Parts: sequence; structure tokens; C-alpha cells
Amino acid sequence: MESRRPVPTPSKSLPGWFNGSLADVRTHGWSILSDVPLPAMTLDRAALLHNIALFHGYLAARGALLAPHAKTTMCPRIWAAQLEAGAWALTVANVSQLEVCVHYRVPRVLIANEVSSFYDVRRLASIASENSWMEIMCLVDSVEVVELLAEAIGEVGSGRRLDVLVELGMPGGRAGARTIDDLTAVAHAVSDASATLRLVGLEGYEGIISPRRGSGPQEAVDAYLALWVEAADQVLRLVEPGAPRIVSSGGSIWFDRVLDAFARIETDCDLVIRSGGYVTHDSLLFDAGSPLGSTTGNDESSTLTAALSVHAAVLSRPEPGVAIVGAGGRDLPTDAGYPVVLGITDNLGNERHVPAATVTKVNDQHLYLEVPADAHLVPGDIVRLGISHPCTAFDRWRIILETDSHGTVLDAVTTYF
Repeated sequence: MESRRPVPTPSKSLPGWFNGSLADVRTHGWSILSDVPLPAMTLDRAALLHNIALFHGYLAARGALLAPHAKTTMCPRIWAAQLEAGAWALTVANVSQLEVCVHYRVPRVLIANEVSSFYDVRRLASIASENSWMEIMCLVDSVEVVELLAEAIGEVGSGRRLDVLVELGMPGGRAGARTIDDLTAVAHAVSDASATLRLVGLEGYEGIISPRRGSGPQEAVDAYLALWVEAADQVLRLVEPGAPRIVSSGGSIWFDRVLDAFARIETDCDLVIRSGGYVTHDSLLFDAGSPLGSTTGNDESSTLTAALSVHAAVLSRPEPGVAIVGAGGRDLPTDAGYPVVLGITDNLGNERHVPAATVTKVNDQHLYLEVPADAHLVPGDIVRLGISHPCTAFDRWRIILETDSHGTVLDAVTTYF
């Protein structure tokens, strides 16, 4: 079991003297404020479990399936909790991530991307052939990719077909056929390669339009989803009898619009939502944009909760209105906004009241905090930071400490980036 494996040391997440397994972490009762090296990213266990239960229940009540983006966390312990809560599948971005799912016996995986390199198509074919217990699906958006996959599956010669969805893109977006005519041509090519491939439906992704709510972005999202609905009715006609009939879209912001659009699809099929960020949520981007975020006015039981935070020490007060904090781009994401200050304490847990403390700049390993000139804030005080965009947070940490709401370390989890 993963929890019994020795932890590679030294690790920036664990005390330098520690020499044991992940399971041993549970026995110490460390305080995040005084017993572990800082900075430290922590995962609030209660918030994590709340988010999983809330989001899975939300989709189940609306008849949708969930294949959460495993790439958000690349954390098998979190995957297990998602699957136990009823996730239909896990979503990955490439064959390397699929390998981790194979190792941890994930029963159904959607590769929400094209697979096209010489190595990847042949490795995918081998994985599909050697692991009959696992259901694997991937995307195609061109006849060329269809031919590459069909050739690789044929070379393996196992007789097992690979399930594929055709991908609908958008002008200026990422992968995906740009028109319904192009899309149906790809779908016909999959049908023509029925000895090695099996068409199971349509995939799209509306989240590339904008991660921020607003009337303009919503109009663009709805326009794309109208095309997605039209394409679904065209593609699903080509799915052979007895095969799964799937349409998929839905990131962490616009899943409510996807649910509304799905209701207009006339052909019988299943909707697979692929949101990933819900599992830990965040304190900025997703919280402001999600229909289940704190800005919606929902009660606490119906609101996602930020489960990730970074604790870091004040290093210096070099100027009256400035505090330098020991955390930076190597420890937390900044691509979707600077972190926010959630709280400040001394290393004994006594709270410091510092109004209007604001992050103004982030270097590799330093964070600049603007504070009132007379703020009672001294080196050694601990700042708890809320992050924005969990998809670029987990990959900075090989080991993440799991805590209760008081900052007591309960466990540790590993990531596989």
C-alpha cells in the first residue's frame, strides 16, 4: 500500500528528522504552526470531503455522470475518495497520467485529449490490450489521428477495440474539429475503422472560453454549447447499437450551462461532466465563478469550501508598510491571481489582527505583503494564504499534509506529476 512505503527524505513537506512512511505521519499530531518546515501547503480533510459529497450529489440529482479531472490533483488518495463517492470515471490529459491510473487500478479512464505521438499511440494500444479490466476512452478530431490509433491497435492484435469520442472545438481554441461537417467526417472515419475503434460519442470543452462569470462570457459559452447540442444529435446517429452513448463537457465554472444545454439533446445518451477543481475549490478564481461558490448566496451546506492553503512565515519587515513572507511561485500558483491572506498567527496560535493585508508581488520564494505601517506583524508570525486555481497548485508539492480545521496534521498524501 502507498501509505506503507518509506517517504523519500528530505522532503520540503516533512521535518528533516522524519524517517518513515506516510502512515507514520498520522501518529505524531504535529501542529502546522510549529512542528513542520514552512512554507507548507495543507489540505483540509473536512473541506475536501464536504466538496466531494456536495458536488457528486449535485450532479447525481440532475442525472449527470462525473468523470473528474484526475490531472487536477494527480493524487491517488483523493481519486479513491472521488470514486468511492460515485465518480463514473476519472479524466486524464495524456498517456503518462493514464499509467498512474493503471498502477492504482482505476476502472474507467477518459483521456480528454488527442493521442498522436509514435510512442503514445503504441503505448496506449498496449495498455488497452494488457488491462482488460480497465475501460479506456480517448478523443479524436481528425482523420489522421483516427488512422494512427487504428494502426496501433491493429498492430497489437488483441482483438479489443478502443473507444473514442470525436471532439468539437472552437475557433481560436485548442484541439477539436471546428465545424460539424469536419466533425462528422471524423466520426465516419471512426466507423470505417470499426475493426479496431468504436465510436461512443462526442466531447467538447466550454471552459476555454473564460474562467470568469459574466454576461459576455456566458453568451459565448451558450453559443458554443448550442453547436455542441447540434453536433451531438449528428454524431450519436453513427454510434453502433449496444455501444455506450456519451456526450461530455463541463469544467469547474460552466457546468450549470452544460446541464441546461444537455436537456436540448434529442438523442438518448449519457452526460459526463469532467469538472476537477471542485474537489478542493479555491479562495479566488473558482470561488467567484462556480455556481456553487460562496458568492452565489447559497447556504454553507450548499457551497464549496476552499480546502487548500499555504502556511508561511514572515521573514522580514524591511519597510513600515511591507512584510516579506517565505513563500513564492515554487510553493503556490499565481497564474490566476495572487493568493489572499486568510489569517495571521504567531507560532503559538495566537491570532494577529492585521487589516487590509494584501499580496502585491510574488518571486520564486518570496511574497510581498502590503500592510498598514503600524501593523503588529513581526518575523516569525505565520501567514495562512488562500490560493487561486488548484490545477496549478498540486504540482508544486510531492507530499501534501492533510490537517483538521485547527491545523493539526492528520495524514499526508502524495502526488504523481
